[in-house]
Amino acid sequence: MFIRKTSVFTSIILSLQLVTFASDTAEIKSVLEQRLGQGRGSVAIGIITKDGNSTLFHGSANGDTIFELCSVTKVFTALLLADMMVGGELQLDDPVNKFLDGRARIREDIHLFHLVTHTSGLPRSPADFTMEYSEEQLYEFLSNYSFPKQAGKKFKYSNLGFGLLGHALALETGTSYERLVLDRICKPLQMKDTRIRMSPEQLARHADGYNSTGQKIPTRELPMVYWSAGSLRSTLNDMLKFLKANMVPDKSKLAKAIKMTHEPHFPSIPHTRTGLAWNITFTGISTVIWHEGQIQSHYAFIGLDRKQGIGTVILSGSGIPLTDIGIHILDSRQPITDSEPPRQTKSEFDKSSFESFTGRYIVRDNYTITISKEGDRMFSQATGMPKLEILPIAEKEFAVKGFNIKITFISDEAGEITSLIVHQAGTEVKARKQP
Repeated sequence: MFIRKTSVFTSIILSLQLVTFASDTAEIKSVLEQRLGQGRGSVAIGIITKDGNSTLFHGSANGDTIFELCSVTKVFTALLLADMMVGGELQLDDPVNKFLDGRARIREDIHLFHLVTHTSGLPRSPADFTMEYSEEQLYEFLSNYSFPKQAGKKFKYSNLGFGLLGHALALETGTSYERLVLDRICKPLQMKDTRIRMSPEQLARHADGYNSTGQKIPTRELPMVYWSAGSLRSTLNDMLKFLKANMVPDKSKLAKAIKMTHEPHFPSIPHTRTGLAWNITFTGISTVIWHEGQIQSHYAFIGLDRKQGIGTVILSGSGIPLTDIGIHILDSRQPITDSEPPRQTKSEFDKSSFESFTGRYIVRDNYTITISKEGDRMFSQATGMPKLEILPIAEKEFAVKGFNIKITFISDEAGEITSLIVHQAGTEVKARKQP
C-alpha cells in the first residue's frame, strides 16, 4: 500500500537463492488471475539468470506491449546524471542553483546529490501540484520553500526532487529530458520503444490501465517539469536490455555510469541504503538492487542480484502492486502473499460502525492516508497512491484486499477513533487522525 517504495522489500533479510522461474509459472499465473482477472490489466514479466531469459504474460500483453514505468523512470534519471559525471560535465556535489541560471533561488548547500538520494528535504509533491504544473510554478515554489537547516541528514522520498533533477540536466544540456534518455541510454542499449511521447504505432501497443477496483483509467500525462520523476514508457523487451546492462556492465562509458548508480550512499530503511535512485538492500551474504513504481493505472518493478546472477522486470497495466511476485522471483523462500485475506461473515461486524473509521490520517508532512466508505465498502488511499479496498477481519481491524497488509484502528477511552497502525512486512507505521 503506502509504503510502496521501501518497506515492502525489507523482509528480504536472509540469503537469496536462485529460483527456477518455470517451476513458479503456474503459481504466478494463478495469483495474477485472482488479483487482476481477465480484462482488468495485462502483465509482462521477464527474468534473466545465468542460464538465460524467461518470460510470462497475462492478458493481452507480449514483449512489445508498452507500459508506464512510473517511478522506475527515476533510475534512468539517475543514470543520466551519472553519465554526465563520467563525461566530466558536472559533479555530484554541484549546487542545484548552478543549473537554474537565476530562474529560482535556493540555498547553495542543496546539491545534485541531495536530489538523487532523496535527502534534499523537498516534499513528495507541492500542495498545489496538478497535471498542468508549470516551470513558473516550480520556480516560485523553490524560491519560497523552507529547506531543512541542513540537507543530507534525512531520507524523504520526493517526486518533486527528481522532477527538479531532470529539469536541471535538461537545462544544462540545452535539450529535453526525453531527448537525453533517447540519446544517452536508449540508443547505446538499442531500446527502440522506451520514451515519453509515443508515435501512433506505439500508442496502439500501449497497455490499457486499470485501477485496483477494475475501472479503466485513461493514460495520464505528467507536466514536463515532472517527466524525470515518472513519465517514461517501455516494453518488456526493452527493459530486459536495460536489466542486463545493469546486471553485467561492459567496459563502455555508460557501463561505468551504471556502476556509479549502484554505489550505496544514504541509509533509508533497515538493511537498505539509497544509491543514485536505486534502493540497495543488504541481505547478509548478498546485495539486491531494486526500484518499483506505481500510479493509479500501472505498476512497474525492476530488481537484480548480481552475485546470484538473477534479475527480473515486472510491468503491469493495473495499479495493483506486484512487489511480492518480484521478491519471490529473486528469492523463492519469500512467499507470494495471500491474495484474499480471511473475511468475517456479515453477522460478525456492524457496518454502521464503519463511518467512525473514515477520515484523514497524518503519517508525516505531505503524506496522509484517507479512509473512505462507499456504500458498504471501505477504502484506503495514501498520498499519490491508488485507492485500495480494505476488508473487515475484526472489530477494528481491516486487511487490504489482495495484499498481506493490515490496518488496525485505535480508539481512546471514550471510544473515539484517534489513530491507525499499518502492519506490513514486519513493520508498523502509525498515523494520527486529523480532527
